[in-house]
Amino acid sequence: MKRAWILAVLAVTGMLASACGGGGASQDGSTKVRIALASFSVGHGLSLIARDGGFFERRGLSVEIINAQGAQNAVAAVASGDVQAFVGTPANAFAAASQARFVMPLRAYAGPSVTLTLRVDVAARLGLPANASPEQRLKALDGLTIASISPAISPTLMLRHTSEQAGARINFTYLDQTTYAAALQAKSIDGFIGSSPYAEIAESQGSGLSWLSGPAGDFPGYGSSYMQIGLGITTGYADANPDVTSRMVRSYLDAAEYVRDHPDEAKAVLRKSFPELDGRVWDQVWTSQKAAFTAPVPTAEDLAFTYREYTESGSAKGGDIDLDRMLAPQLVDAARSL
Repeated sequence: MKRAWILAVLAVTGMLASACGGGGASQDGSTKVRIALASFSVGHGLSLIARDGGFFERRGLSVEIINAQGAQNAVAAVASGDVQAFVGTPANAFAAASQARFVMPLRAYAGPSVTLTLRVDVAARLGLPANASPEQRLKALDGLTIASISPAISPTLMLRHTSEQAGARINFTYLDQTTYAAALQAKSIDGFIGSSPYAEIAESQGSGLSWLSGPAGDFPGYGSSYMQIGLGITTGYADANPDVTSRMVRSYLDAAEYVRDHPDEAKAVLRKSFPELDGRVWDQVWTSQKAAFTAPVPTAEDLAFTYREYTESGSAKGGDIDLDRMLAPQLVDAARSL
């Protein structure tokens, strides 16, 4: 029954473009791999750069990138074996530990990728000066209705943790990111926490105002080492397919190096995935986001911090996690040897 539900989700979200299972060889001899993104956002841009910049192809991989429309869907698809890897929040991998164990050898984005956007009229009503501290801005959120994707993902946990430390209690509601701007305009929410380009779209429409920026370091205690988005592969798949896993990991390392050494070219590659954004908005997005793609290898403390946040959130489930095994630094070593 559970597998049938997962397959239904994959079909609805376009994840069954070909026969179930994945893997195997394509007609040109490359290895087919499906990678599910938790959302189609700039925070997941390293996967898109690896695909559209040809880095998967150079490593003999024919990769299908899929929008799972939620980290929970992405993790469920990988756990079922219908997709080979996911890119999303580690919290969902922690929660799924009773069904499947994951390795997360790479950080696909360094630091928080999200921005807290408030309705313009709500921000004005709060009456804070432009130079208000992050702590003051967090405290002012008390009683507001803020949208996120789900209760168990890292952005929700981060905002809940930092706002409660500042003395505020937020009323969370859960929506798809693509509906944020419309909900803001309809005044059914006071704000949302989401990735680029959704924050920039709301601001360009005149309905939203950036209140706290993750890329700018506005969330106290959540710096550039924070592992909000990682590459997740089941231990079973990684153990059974070490060569494919190494080539997948190496493709991400190559893409990160490309962003670091050739930022203008990488900007143009990623731009292809977001043609709806005008040039000014895209310049703003890339300037704030590009550095986060260039530090893909997390430390043990980076993953441990994310796990502590998850276990202290009150929503923890899935059993104990072996963080050393989950980090799997040997996979990065093997990839670098290629």
